[in-house]
Amino acid sequence: MKLLLVEGDPTLVERLTEFLTVHRCIVDVAGNETIALGMQQQRDYHVILLDAVLSDRGGVGLCRRLRQQGCTAPVVLLAVQANAETIIQYLEAGADDCITQPFDSMLFLARLRAWQRRHSQAFKDSALSWGELMLDPNQLRVTYRGQELHLSSKEYSLLELFLRNPQRIFTRDAILDQLWTLDHCPAPATVTNLVKDLRRKLKHAGMIKPPIRTVHGMGYQLVSPPAESEQSFSAASGDAEKPLPMSELNHIVDTFQKTLQERLVTIGAVANALKRDGLTAEIQQQARAAAHQLAGDLSGLGYGQGAYILRAIEHWLAKPVTLALAQADEFNHLLRRLHYILTQPPGFEPFASIPEVNFSDAAYKRLIFVP
Repeated sequence: MKLLLVEGDPTLVERLTEFLTVHRCIVDVAGNETIALGMQQQRDYHVILLDAVLSDRGGVGLCRRLRQQGCTAPVVLLAVQANAETIIQYLEAGADDCITQPFDSMLFLARLRAWQRRHSQAFKDSALSWGELMLDPNQLRVTYRGQELHLSSKEYSLLELFLRNPQRIFTRDAILDQLWTLDHCPAPATVTNLVKDLRRKLKHAGMIKPPIRTVHGMGYQLVSPPAESEQSFSAASGDAEKPLPMSELNHIVDTFQKTLQERLVTIGAVANALKRDGLTAEIQQQARAAAHQLAGDLSGLGYGQGAYILRAIEHWLAKPVTLALAQADEFNHLLRRLHYILTQPPGFEPFASIPEVNFSDAAYKRLIFVP
């Protein structure tokens, strides 16, 4: 379950984040209304938790704005105390529930799951299965032929992601978006290693076929459960890179084109704001989220250098709002490179090869000034 927590109390944020993370939840945190609205527009959340007394316009005002901009995710308000009149006000503003503090942790989690379940057909508390592989979301337990598998938190979440979305192809960046928060998002290579680790544990448990296959140039997808006649894990086709059916590829490209221009405009707003010396936290956060999602799309469609540039932009925008006017030219230089790459066919490498690194200021300079 992926949650957006909008809360200004650091102590409560720490307590809730720690508890929810233990129970396999991915928690993004926004400290105010402006940041929350930007994050909600760029990411899909299963549930949104709002502090009822935010410092800017309050939880009720934010709830109304979320609904006005088309948010359909369950919204749950957190209140220190609330009488019947106050709760009615929350519900009329578009909230789905109100939870008063202090609250029982497990009851709180159960109510979140109930709201998520009502709003998402993909999410169910019943056990998920793939052949003899079983995942029980209530007990956070995975078994194969009745034998429990000891998976890490991320391995469990990765397996659950595919079991809940059996037809979907996930790029590495899409998996990062699902399993990590915006503030703790590693390099795409981490996903490759995570898939390998999960496959290795499943093989060690005796599975004759890996449930997740590699789709060449795209990412990963859940395959059909193995037939009884299949004899060995190594002979299975799940790890083979297969060409994507043209119908699926066309659908992905069409979806990408519909959102491309909008995301480029959102990112380009940073350069315009820098020239006016008017870069705000809201513009910066929205552009960062747009760069994150677009990088995932470009990586999956074969635009590796475009994804690299966007990762640099995303990391750059993660810093406090201190980008100077002088940096506008550098930012525009990155955008010009990105636009040029997007005019070329997938796989085209117009610039010198740039290895994947953990971004630093030096890395930005190498990226900007590659001849």
